Amino acid sequence: MLVKMSSHGVDLATVVQRHVERRLRLVLGSSAANVRKAAVHLRDVNDARGGVDRKCSVRVTLSPSGLIRAEATDSDLFTALERAAGRARRSIRREIERRRDI
Repeated sequence: MLVKMSSHGVDLATVVQRHVERRLRLVLGSSAANVRKAAVHLRDVNDARGGVDRKCSVRVTLSPSGLIRAEATDSDLFTALERAAGRARRSIRREIERRRDI
């Protein structure tokens, strides 16, 4: 699974990048065979105005086709990541179940 990361207003230090990739792989692990690539975008919504809102968007491309999007906002960047990744995992599982039922 290929994982790409981008950010706006959030410093993507090496430690943060490693954590994001590790958590995403762990959360999506059981569905990894159905995932072609994942893109994570981290954003500070209020940026220069201050505030406590970090947004994490996860976009997963499924194999052979399909696209799952999930996002979450929280004062803590890592909590937003966990919530968005969990939502993506649930959506992937629902999509896999739909495919099996067809």
